[in-house]
Amino acid sequence: MGCKTVAQQMAPAELGGFELLLRGGRGYRQKQAQIKADQRWKGAAKAAKMAPQLRSYIAKKIRLDWSPEQVTGRLRREGLTSCQP
Repeated sequence: MGCKTVAQQMAPAELGGFELLLRGGRGYRQKQAQIKADQRWKGAAKAAKMAPQLRSYIAKKIRLDWSPEQVTGRLRREGLTSCQP
């Protein structure tokens, strides 16, 4: 039994993305899907590694009730924006 036959016999709620795969004519393209997933992963935000001195400086200012914007502005003004140790 072919994929289209199975899809035609299924209820619309059961189809989900399966029907969309069949509409493209070429079906599911694993290589293209992997490339797109890799691009999304590369563009995702990642946690920055901060030097211990920078981390303690930020924590100190936050304890003094500085806003994150104030801390960021001060770091930029003082040239302390490097995140790598």
